Amino acid sequence: MGKRRLTDSRYPPGKRYSVNHLLENEYFPCDELSHEQIKHFKELCNKGQVLWILDGYDEFAQNIPEQLKDVFDHVRETQHHILTSRPYAIESSYDVKLEITGFTNDNIVKYVQQFFDQITKEINNDSSEIQKLLRLLKNNSSIWGVAHIPVNLELICSLWCNNDWKKTTVLTLTVLYDNIIEWQCRRYLTKKNINHEYITKSDVYDKCNAELQFLEYLAFKGMECNKIMLTPAILNEAKDDLKSVAVNIAQTLKMGILKSYDDTATGTQNQTEKQYYFVHLSFQEHFAARHLLN
Repeated sequence: MGKRRLTDSRYPPGKRYSVNHLLENEYFPCDELSHEQIKHFKELCNKGQVLWILDGYDEFAQNIPEQLKDVFDHVRETQHHILTSRPYAIESSYDVKLEITGFTNDNIVKYVQQFFDQITKEINNDSSEIQKLLRLLKNNSSIWGVAHIPVNLELICSLWCNNDWKKTTVLTLTVLYDNIIEWQCRRYLTKKNINHEYITKSDVYDKCNAELQFLEYLAFKGMECNKIMLTPAILNEAKDDLKSVAVNIAQTLKMGILKSYDDTATGTQNQTEKQYYFVHLSFQEHFAARHLLN
């Protein structure tokens, strides 16, 4: 059960919810369960024959909707469940604890090889780039650490293909993320048919100033409110707070820094009506830090 679906829009305040509501809303949103089906489900729960998967509990527990607190306490205290979370958010004791580390060291090597094998086929790239990149990653422990996160490794590989890092031996997380942001900005300018081939990083940032300021403030606002999922209301509040900046939310969403999530029953094609989250929590933290520095 993903935390991104447990929102006020799906579970309006002012009502008490039970495990039956979770079953109906999350697994049978378009079907009305019969009295017999609900009764059977309750019997299975009472017999301990239901296994609940509570995914991303740390992000949910910090800001759990009041109307869902009782039902989730009930699930955690009385039902068989598997809970995924960052370690700091788990207060209850568990018989078994497993750590998900993302890619293993061998996975990183294999992913980089597959990534560049594909690039080599497409543009006749030098396969020695594989070893150069792996050497850079392994020689910089902080970068090697974040490379275990699949989405980060994909961005690192893509960035390597679009930048001249052949002489780079030392790379910090701040520099890495700054380079990723510049690369995303240049891709964004390309989509807008703005030539950026001969302009500096500073000029690129100037051309994307409104979008970057919005993302920085939005990230900070989300961290301040313990919000990972950013609702349309939060996006509009952030825009209103930045009165001196001409922010176009629809354009900013095209930068590739935010990912959309639609939790409505019917779905919506209007991108500004969806919820959003940063491509990875570490990016939200980085943008929030940029806001504080600026």
